[in-house]
Amino acid sequence: NVPSRPSEPGTPNLVAGPSKPERIVDVDLAVLKNKTPSKKGAEARMKKDLQKLRLGEDLHFNVFSLATNCPLVTITMYLLKRLDLFAVLELVEDQCVAFLKMVESGYDAENPYHNAAHAADVTQRLCTILCTSGIYPLWISPVEMLAAILAAVIHDFGHPGRNNHFMIETRHPIASQHNDQHVLENHSLRVCLGLMSE
Repeated sequence: NVPSRPSEPGTPNLVAGPSKPERIVDVDLAVLKNKTPSKKGAEARMKKDLQKLRLGEDLHFNVFSLATNCPLVTITMYLLKRLDLFAVLELVEDQCVAFLKMVESGYDAENPYHNAAHAADVTQRLCTILCTSGIYPLWISPVEMLAAILAAVIHDFGHPGRNNHFMIETRHPIASQHNDQHVLENHSLRVCLGLMSE
């Protein structure tokens, strides 16, 4: 019998089984892209709601509290804006959104773990660690921060829900493509690099 430990409010107790998380933020992607909001003040409300989540500041963030069907796009765009990487690196916002949407669609929603919500959670936690520790901006540049964020975004892209050993032992074509070396990691990277070149 595994003892359960108290969990943070809003986080699922994995021992007792999943509970339905409370949705505290509703995000409109059009507002996130700085398009004309459908309701007056929607942009300000959404920004305030996202700030409540303390993205990039809190390791106890619950990705399931974000009421959106695009958690990876929403969180990544928010963090890129919050870190001022669009301005500093002269990134084109529409291109970033289009790329992130393609990546998010490449995560299988039916995969119970390696899905877009997991990638969004990893991206947020990575930013939190790099920012709260002072690594960014003291030790790494904005370009390196962008590279780290993109690595987190794509790290499990197209993950089939099996591990590398399974892929190799079953002689899956993906394993053969990567010479049985870091199969799923190399697959995610190869496919996402292809998306970037489009």
